[in-house]
Amino acid sequence: MKQRKAELSQEFQAHDWPSLREDALNHLTRLTVEIDDRSVGSPGNQKAADYVREVMSGHGWTTEQQKFDALDWEDGAAQLVADDGNSFDVFAGPYSQGCNVHAPLVPIANLAELERAQLSGTHILLHGGITQTPLMPKNFPFYTDEAQQKIIAALERSGAETVLCATDTPPMIEDGDFTVPSVFMSAAEGARLTSFAGQQLHLTSHCRRIPSSAANIVGLMNDRTKKRLVVTAHLDAKKGVPGALDNGTGVTTLLLLAKLLDDYDGPYCIELVALNGEDHYAVPGQVAYLAANPDLADNVVLNINIDGVGYIEGDTAYSFFELSDDLEHIAETELLARPGLCEGIQWPQGDHSMFVQSGCPAIAVSSNWLLENMATQAVTHSQLDQMTLVDPDKLVRNVLALTSFIETVGQFCHQPTVS
Repeated sequence: MKQRKAELSQEFQAHDWPSLREDALNHLTRLTVEIDDRSVGSPGNQKAADYVREVMSGHGWTTEQQKFDALDWEDGAAQLVADDGNSFDVFAGPYSQGCNVHAPLVPIANLAELERAQLSGTHILLHGGITQTPLMPKNFPFYTDEAQQKIIAALERSGAETVLCATDTPPMIEDGDFTVPSVFMSAAEGARLTSFAGQQLHLTSHCRRIPSSAANIVGLMNDRTKKRLVVTAHLDAKKGVPGALDNGTGVTTLLLLAKLLDDYDGPYCIELVALNGEDHYAVPGQVAYLAANPDLADNVVLNINIDGVGYIEGDTAYSFFELSDDLEHIAETELLARPGLCEGIQWPQGDHSMFVQSGCPAIAVSSNWLLENMATQAVTHSQLDQMTLVDPDKLVRNVLALTSFIETVGQFCHQPTVS
């Protein structure tokens, strides 16, 4: 293994590292600084999609768009004021409808209270145990939680005017299909608000839903062949968040692969896919991709999904899902043997999951620090997720490793074993 690592270190030096590093920084600057909002359906999202398509086309890739309808959303100030003049700090729930409602307050701490209370025409205040876990969107296509579905159904049939969520892990509700206007506040603010049970409060929220559209961007090389090796990274980010690690670095990796694999002529079609929707409540890009590819298990030999690479601390991690012995051997020699790269834990919160669920082997690529701190880190989905947290040299190291891996998989694809 030491000899292999030495060989690979020399291989790295043979590439134009400074040029790739500059490309990485240029792509990341365009995606996360010059474009300030990549949320699905937004103008910035369309600019980012156009940029990806232009770069891929410039490297000789055939490009396609998979268009779909999507809901954009505009935030606005929210105010909650009691009739006695007391005010409370509240924020519009993402993808909620706006409202202007004067109604009494009813605190609710669990499902039993929710199901038996008289709530028609009220503000429901969710607090305590019922707020411990954010609600999955009610129509989320890849996962359903029966207990959460009961909460959502009870809220929607309650006749309540609004839902107020008091939680220190906001937002509790992020769902453009949810029918009741919602806002959120801190748990401490919610505790103060509970003393106003039964009193009249006036809630105004100036957010609005905006019907829009978006598209996945697909780049194809060697598309005369049916069997495909698919590399994915989600293009979108949370509303108003720079999204450098989540997932500007993943899209940057796709664009660097487009450059390094521009002369690929192996046995597979290489498909680079900028999926548009991983951070959107309805994952519309993923749904559109599956609709366009109903036969994934028959045609996809491997998915490589890139999400969260390049964090300034720790190694780049490769997590393996249902790999054949041959693919695992190649991964060990072409990925794990390289300095700064390691095997990561299996994690389901990414676009590789839809391939695995469809019966395809997959490799998920991320930063090991993010995997190890997944439950507690406060970087992604926040304003902290900026270029200052990205090490561009890690992006170059990763993309060179992936290029070698993809080329090696092609060389050995027709052999029953790899020696």
